[in-house]
Amino acid sequence: GLSVAEYPNKKPHCRLYFFTNKEGKNVLGAIHYFSRNSETLAEPMINQILKENSDGKEWNVIKGTGTRLDSYSRDVVSAYYWHLNDASRFIVEQTEFQDYCREENKRTAGKKILDSDEHLTEPERKAVTLTKPYPLSYKGATSDKLAVQYAVLELSKQVGLKYNWDESFKNTAPLCQQWVSPDIKGKPFSAALKDLLTPVGLTYELLGHTIVLKKLIVEGEGWRGFKVGAKREELIKELGKPDVDPNGKWLQWKTKYAIHCMIDDARGATELRFDSDFKGQTAAGIGIGSTPKQALAVYGEPSAQKDNGSIKQLTWESKGLLIWFSQDKATQIVIFTPKG
Repeated sequence: GLSVAEYPNKKPHCRLYFFTNKEGKNVLGAIHYFSRNSETLAEPMINQILKENSDGKEWNVIKGTGTRLDSYSRDVVSAYYWHLNDASRFIVEQTEFQDYCREENKRTAGKKILDSDEHLTEPERKAVTLTKPYPLSYKGATSDKLAVQYAVLELSKQVGLKYNWDESFKNTAPLCQQWVSPDIKGKPFSAALKDLLTPVGLTYELLGHTIVLKKLIVEGEGWRGFKVGAKREELIKELGKPDVDPNGKWLQWKTKYAIHCMIDDARGATELRFDSDFKGQTAAGIGIGSTPKQALAVYGEPSAQKDNGSIKQLTWESKGLLIWFSQDKATQIVIFTPKG
């Protein structure tokens, strides 16, 4: 049946869902949840799993004590998902949930047993299409390619959303001006935008009914060519001449990009720092101005933290992520090589 390990005292509130056979062995998969803003997790997806996989059987419910970390860790380990019963295993977290659902749906020959869109708004779930010949959005436009910003504009129109052109341009130019030739057919809006934006280092935020583009920081990696491990010459080629000595141990592009990093000729870039003027957010949706509560809701308990009153530092070593907060607002994001 479907086992549920619940840890109401863990912050943020956490539940584990995983299928077990009569011997208690995991046979289908695991979903490792952190509910947003510590709200109670929605149940429609779980009910759908129960309906399509229970064969009329009842399901086991196991509640963890919520007080001992070893109990929590032990149940996490027992909830590992063994993909197709081979040797590859992983925990499915929020940022990996879309990929997990796609693999499960593929494994079951297209039978949809999971809904990965539970956290999305109705417009983000709607299907969109954008193929050649593309709409001629301005005088002189061609029908065989279009800029990223025009592609987002066209897709947004299809689902009834507005596109904040000025704010998006300020945040992401010249990346939003790159030419693309999308072939999108009946995809959910959110998935279509992810496929369109990720290759150019961008993401989006939905503010009310308006789409705003932002730069994409990948946890444990970086932003576009500004990546952990990148060599000095690679960084300069990608970002241009730094603000200070290009041969120094600290390379800075604060004026143009609000970024800087430590550099080691042997290891390459080791600490990537995104300052308060960087118009972007992480793959999990955390950016400058986010609160500690929001970061904890998507990343879970940090591996280390410092609290000096108005100044806080939260670190997730396994994700290669450190965030500085001032007055409960993120002021700097630091990316490094994941540990552990």
